[in-house]
Amino acid sequence: MGQAFDPSEERRLLLPATGAFDNPEFKRGLKLFLSADGHAARMTITHEGKPATPEGISHIDAIKNSAFDAIKATPLADAKIYIAGTAATYKDIRDGAKYDLLIAAMAALSLILLIMMFITRSLVAAI
Repeated sequence: MGQAFDPSEERRLLLPATGAFDNPEFKRGLKLFLSADGHAARMTITHEGKPATPEGISHIDAIKNSAFDAIKATPLADAKIYIAGTAATYKDIRDGAKYDLLIAAMAALSLILLIMMFITRSLVAAI
């Protein structure tokens, strides 16, 4: 398949070679990246560095923004983009932990205020 691309001398676009869709190896690889109904596609994007570090986690937003920018003004403009992998998982855990901590702190303060109001029988004294 790779040799079929070389004679085209087309470096700006990556177009399938003539007869690519008839090639059984190409069809097998296509199944890995396109859904059966043709409405979902998988792209493999990698970045330099270790994904489980703060630097790797910081790349997630930039990758997602670049993907959105790449599909603007195309038929895929309304597509949904999901990012998976180690860095994306750690980013989701970090973001979730931040909101969980906020919820736990608010719940604790509310419970303490409620108990103090019950003991003192006064909102002003409890505050």
